[in-house]
Amino acid sequence: MIYCVRIALCTAPKKERSGAIHRVIEVLPQADWFLRTEARNLFLEHFLVARGVIEQEVSRRMQKEKREQALGVVLRLLINTLWQAGGKWNQGESTHAKQDH
Repeated sequence: MIYCVRIALCTAPKKERSGAIHRVIEVLPQADWFLRTEARNLFLEHFLVARGVIEQEVSRRMQKEKREQALGVVLRLLINTLWQAGGKWNQGESTHAKQDH
C-alpha cells in the first residue's frame, strides 16, 4: 500500500496528493507496527504535502478526551512525525503558523 501511495505522491496532480496522505492516516488505526513505521517514513519523505494534513488530523484528535488522546497510537505517531520533521507541535499552534512569524 505504501509503495502505491509513494507513486501517487510522485505522479498525481498537486491538488490530489493530500488525499493520498488522508487515506494512509485512515488505515493507521488498524495497521501493524511495520506499516505505521512505513507510513511515518512516507510522511517525512513527502512532508511538504503531508504537513497540513497531519496538523489538521492532530488538531482534530486533540479535541478528544485526554484518556483517548493518551491511548491514541495514531495521534502519537503523527505528533512524532511533526517533531522528527523539525517542527514542534503545540495544541492550538501549528508548525506552519510558527514559521510564518
